[in-house]
Amino acid sequence: MIFNINIYINIFIFIFIFWRGFLYVKSFFDNSEITGERDWKYFRSCIIWNLFKKYFQFTVKYINKEEIDLIKGACILGAHPHGFACIATGLGFALYGSNNKIIITEEKKEKEKEDIFCKQVHILSANVCFRIPFVRDFFLWLGSVKAERKVIKTMLRNNKKICINVGGISELIETKYNELTINEKRRGFCQIAFEQKIPLIPVYSSGENKTFYFFNPSFMKKYYYFIYKLIGYPIPLFLFGPLPTKVTLIIGNPIDPTQCEDWKELKSKFYNSLHLMIKTEDGEEKEEKKLFKKKNKI
Repeated sequence: MIFNINIYINIFIFIFIFWRGFLYVKSFFDNSEITGERDWKYFRSCIIWNLFKKYFQFTVKYINKEEIDLIKGACILGAHPHGFACIATGLGFALYGSNNKIIITEEKKEKEKEDIFCKQVHILSANVCFRIPFVRDFFLWLGSVKAERKVIKTMLRNNKKICINVGGISELIETKYNELTINEKRRGFCQIAFEQKIPLIPVYSSGENKTFYFFNPSFMKKYYYFIYKLIGYPIPLFLFGPLPTKVTLIIGNPIDPTQCEDWKELKSKFYNSLHLMIKTEDGEEKEEKKLFKKKNKI
């Protein structure tokens, strides 16, 4: 019998690929998109993400850092606007690189330092992000979890800090370059914060709607909503970007739900605070022209 090493090499390669494929398929059922347990700190802190921060001149601005630092347990951060790709919340809470450049309002100066609070935050992502092989792993390594009510409650019970891009897909579809679109119809995040008596923090992603030029005239809206319902994400026909622009993640003061009579009062306080942040950052005249409510089609 002639010994042919090539046969054994091929068998070994086949077994290795089959076994790795089996393990990968098995990982689809480990519920990491619910628990956030596949969070990979070394991937999130990789210095390559600093290049993206430099490209967008990215900074994190705290209205009151001391109040934020007092939050040791669970909290909800509600971010607006969604934009096309959530650049601000992505760079601030997920791909934080080595350090964040922080602006503390009361100190009125910028400095680069380790931002422990931002590193503790998990971002909620659309379900479609966890259905595509390898794309799923990317989002899991960022500590991202599904944007579902039961997942939010699970994370909060485990004392996790979560960030919700509140406007969601409807705000994405309404996005226009250099125009601020705020969907104020969402209420679930306020209801959960009120039920569980945890702080609710408004977050403004300044410059988010300048990062991409998204072709979405009014006659295209029906197409985008149809594609979203079909595959779970509105794939654009024409998209230019990312464009070089200054992006700032502004973290507001936490709102205590125990000081509110119901979730409606909590929601009112949240958006009043958000509007004030926008006016302070962009100017009152500019904010009044750009800020408006949208119907919640999704």
